[in-house]
Amino acid sequence: MAIKVYGYTRYGPLPTQSILITSTTTSTTTAAPTTTSTTTSTTTAAPTTTSTTTSTTTAAPTTTTSTTTSTTTAEPTTTTSTTTSTTTAVPTTTSTTTSTTTAAPTTTTSTTTTTTTAALGSWSLSAAMITPRNQLAGAGTQSSALAFGGITPTPSSTIVGCTEAYNGSSWSSGGTLINARYQLAGAGDSNTAALAVGGYQLPGFPSIAARNCVESYNGSTWANCTGLIKARYSLSATGTNTSTLAFGGYCTYPSINAVAILTECYNGSTWTSCANMNVPKYYGGGTGTATCALSFGGVNITGPTITCTETYNGTTWSNCAAMITGRQGIGGAGTATSALAIGGNGPSGNRCVEGFNGISWSTKTPLIATNGRVAGTAVGTATCALSFGGASSCTCTETFTG
Repeated sequence: MAIKVYGYTRYGPLPTQSILITSTTTSTTTAAPTTTSTTTSTTTAAPTTTSTTTSTTTAAPTTTTSTTTSTTTAEPTTTTSTTTSTTTAVPTTTSTTTSTTTAAPTTTTSTTTTTTTAALGSWSLSAAMITPRNQLAGAGTQSSALAFGGITPTPSSTIVGCTEAYNGSSWSSGGTLINARYQLAGAGDSNTAALAVGGYQLPGFPSIAARNCVESYNGSTWANCTGLIKARYSLSATGTNTSTLAFGGYCTYPSINAVAILTECYNGSTWTSCANMNVPKYYGGGTGTATCALSFGGVNITGPTITCTETYNGTTWSNCAAMITGRQGIGGAGTATSALAIGGNGPSGNRCVEGFNGISWSTKTPLIATNGRVAGTAVGTATCALSFGGASSCTCTETFTG
């Protein structure tokens, strides 16, 4: 065994002198590594809350240093042992919590209100009629209309039986009524197929003023048809020349009440009694078909102008929304659910026009004629109508687009 002793090497047994042996042992223990844990939790609600938690744990490594010094002296042997232990205190834990609360987000509610306004429509002038007259009747459409009967303006005030046909741009003369009369009613869907119903003649011609006569037009001549069950004038009629509804009207015999509520149906050959109206009236407006009709305005038997509106469904009459302005001598166009009430004598003048949508009435653009139109007539639809004749504007013709 070779032992290094103070710089030289000697082989052989150990001598008896002291030999210093130094043994140094260093032990280092490192604790768990530093752990950084970051947890981010974001919860969005109302309000929105964002919570961020940061947890940092630092475990300072534990260092243990052990130094052992041994001094051995043979005979005697002295051992000195020194141990130094260094321990780092418990790991430092740093916990940082950040809590951010965001107020509830601003909510913007946008409300859009849509208001639908009924179209007012517009009127335009067209060719004037050949013969000036009022209290006439009409039939057809805006582009194929017929005007017949009536009375000329004062001072002549002549009852006429002349007929005029309108082709969409101008008027031309047609066949003459067999029985000249005014305050009659008209039905029909063109200028070649029309029906003239009831009317008025001067007393003594032939014997009473009210007439029950009915005539049918074929485009060139008039022919007598089966008369009304009850003679009357200032009545209304709707439908075609072979399927017609006649309602309301005036007659002094046997009584005004008995006539003003009457309804009669025509099938092309005969008349039959149908359901009475709810409100007695005459000189009102009417439009629609024989099984779906509208009656509006007119004069009540007690005298005042009324706003009453009634619909007929083929079986019964029902009251519905009143007109905005009550008036008499009104022209009517359209159907029972989409109609126009044109002109007439009322508190707002004679140019007033109202539209009916099946539920309520609304104001439309008034007539162009400065003096308006009373006891004129109208044909067509609620969006494509023709208004002609009448007091104050006896030859004036206007077309409506709406």
